Amino acid sequence: MTSDTVASLTPPPAEVSSFVGRRDEVAEIRALLGSSRLVTVCGPGGVGKTRLAIRVAVEARRAFPDGVCFVDLSASGTPEQTIELLSVALRVGDASLDAVVRRIGEHRILLVIDNCEQVIDACAAIAETIIARCGNVVLLTTSREPFAIDAERIYPVTPLRVEADDTGASPAVDLFVSRARALDPGFDPGEDLSIVLEICGRLDGLPLAIELAAARTRILSIADILHRLKEPFRLLGSAKRIQSARQRTLYASIEWSYELCTEDERRLWRYLAVFPGGFDIAAAETVAASSDGRVDALELLRALVDKSIISKAPGLPHTRYSMLFAIREFGIEQARAEGEIEAAEQLLSEWCTAFLDTAERDWFSPRQFDWIARHELEMPNIRAALDLALGPGGDPDRAFGLLIPMWRVFWLARGRARDLERLLDRALSATTGAHPLRLSARLLHGYIVGSRLGLDAVADELRRLTIEAEAVGDEWTARSVDAGVGVLMPDGPAAAELLERAVAYGAQNLLMLTRTGAHIRLALLHDRLGNTERASELRDTILSRSEQTGEMYDRAYLLFGLAVDAIERNDAEEAVHFATTSLRMRRQLSPSALTAHTVEAVAAAYVDTGRVADASRCIGIADSIWSAIGMRRDDIGLPTTPRDTYERRIRNALPEHDFAAEYDKGRASSPAAGLDWVLAADVATPAAAPIADADGGLTKRELEVARLVAAGRSNKEVATTLVVAVRTAEGHVQRILSKLGLTSRVQLAGWVRDHLDTERRTGDR
Repeated sequence: MTSDTVASLTPPPAEVSSFVGRRDEVAEIRALLGSSRLVTVCGPGGVGKTRLAIRVAVEARRAFPDGVCFVDLSASGTPEQTIELLSVALRVGDASLDAVVRRIGEHRILLVIDNCEQVIDACAAIAETIIARCGNVVLLTTSREPFAIDAERIYPVTPLRVEADDTGASPAVDLFVSRARALDPGFDPGEDLSIVLEICGRLDGLPLAIELAAARTRILSIADILHRLKEPFRLLGSAKRIQSARQRTLYASIEWSYELCTEDERRLWRYLAVFPGGFDIAAAETVAASSDGRVDALELLRALVDKSIISKAPGLPHTRYSMLFAIREFGIEQARAEGEIEAAEQLLSEWCTAFLDTAERDWFSPRQFDWIARHELEMPNIRAALDLALGPGGDPDRAFGLLIPMWRVFWLARGRARDLERLLDRALSATTGAHPLRLSARLLHGYIVGSRLGLDAVADELRRLTIEAEAVGDEWTARSVDAGVGVLMPDGPAAAELLERAVAYGAQNLLMLTRTGAHIRLALLHDRLGNTERASELRDTILSRSEQTGEMYDRAYLLFGLAVDAIERNDAEEAVHFATTSLRMRRQLSPSALTAHTVEAVAAAYVDTGRVADASRCIGIADSIWSAIGMRRDDIGLPTTPRDTYERRIRNALPEHDFAAEYDKGRASSPAAGLDWVLAADVATPAAAPIADADGGLTKRELEVARLVAAGRSNKEVATTLVVAVRTAEGHVQRILSKLGLTSRVQLAGWVRDHLDTERRTGDR
């Protein structure tokens, strides 16, 4: 092309406002243009694809000596119109693809084609032809879905980051402030900057939505804008006459995406919009199957991802999808318009109930902590389902099916028992009757209140509950009452009798034990009552089940109780071992009352070893946890350490200002930082490793067992030290003897002395 011809190409439109953020994106797309012939910038409506493509074209134009041509397809609806618009932009007299190809020839130009989504098939065919026949042209396209051709490199554009980086900068907030100042140069958010941050977060960092919200600063305060975002589509209209109809309002932009979807895709959009916390493949398949079992949910998901309606959440072990707030709100509005909202909300409730039921039934498995993590993701959906059940016209009985399974699996594990208590209050006050689900809800409510206020506060209610449950033949609830009362009762034979009855029933129904912890309480209780044989039998059963199923929660729970018992036996070293092992197992969970009690057990053990300054800090850390979970320090049905006693011993051993200084350090730390400190403070010095070939081929765990046997520990003591079942310890000993060709524990002790201890002494010299 001659210079005159280059000048005749339609250039990208001039930028009429400042370009905010996206510097990394610009650089990355420019790099792609250096290695690819077709780059498609993909993203939802309003995310800023066009603006980004224009900026890339402006900065890259020196790499294209024959020019940059911009083609806007927003007015195109057919393949013929697409060719015509392309011909006009390239100044081709004949509106045909052959003429376009001849015009471009072998010239080095950048062809920017904007808004390809409504004629995606035509654009894909045109792109393939141009790439095949014009060897030097590079295409940069924008679309809400990719072309899906071999030559294409897709660059997904996400909303602007809302969270501030280390320097305090937030691209979303910067865009809001920039656009507000363009209207009013004196605009200064001042103390309202945090509200601007909340506005941008509510709008998911979507640039079009942020620009439209910023435009309202001419007539509304920042606080009023945030308040009115409850009805986002009413607020976010634009009065700019020069904008295209699709971009004039956020609603119109999303509506355009809706029109480009098939009816099956639209229906899935409408139904999934009621999931405020996002959704996984199983939820999408459930929704798709509710319409027509022949619908391919995965294919519909792929199409909606391609069209930038939903996005795949990054960094999660399970595939999960989400919608931008505005896209979800549009879907809900369309569901109402189609008369589908009640059916969609019913599906949400059914999905949450089934999810919770599956999670509880799979609790005794290696997936235990994974289920807790998945509960965290599903909580917005579960709360939405609860709001529907407990709201006007809802079904409070349905709430019980959501609340009860979350007791041990989520609420206790995450330290939110008080929230559960309040929700149960609402559901129980709105219902009557003695059906099993409501009886279970009453029991759970009574157990939570009793854990907080003591057995006397709920004794009458639990007594009535037993009578009603037995009257309707509900043995589950009757035995669960036994478990709850036994857990809440003071130590004694009466508590043991109730718990034995509950555990015998629960041996065939582990879910009951899951909800009450009766088996763990009974094991610890027998130990405290001096019934060591029964206590050992119960501990072994719990540990065996834990090892066989891969579950960890009961094991951590039992370890805490063993730590408390060790403190009472004045075995501080063992107490710290049990307590910190329990904390490490639960470290990935949010703090709960059990976490705080376990930290207090560490403090009590430190007092006995003279580490009073560390004990002071542990008390502060425990109080930080109590404050964070919103609970008083009270007995939650576990034997706990006598805090008043050991705290008094600390104060007697330390000057008051020293105690206060250490306590304040712990109290000021976050629960997570506090736990890190507790665990780091107890890092044991590892035993010296044997030199090569001196270990007899034993594993690390077998070497531990061998040393314990050499120290005179019985199988039961080995099991207790390593927190495994006695049968597991016995198995380790037998394998060790077999590997070493030995026949007795005495021979094993000699082998450890001659091989491991000798090598350690040699190493020391």
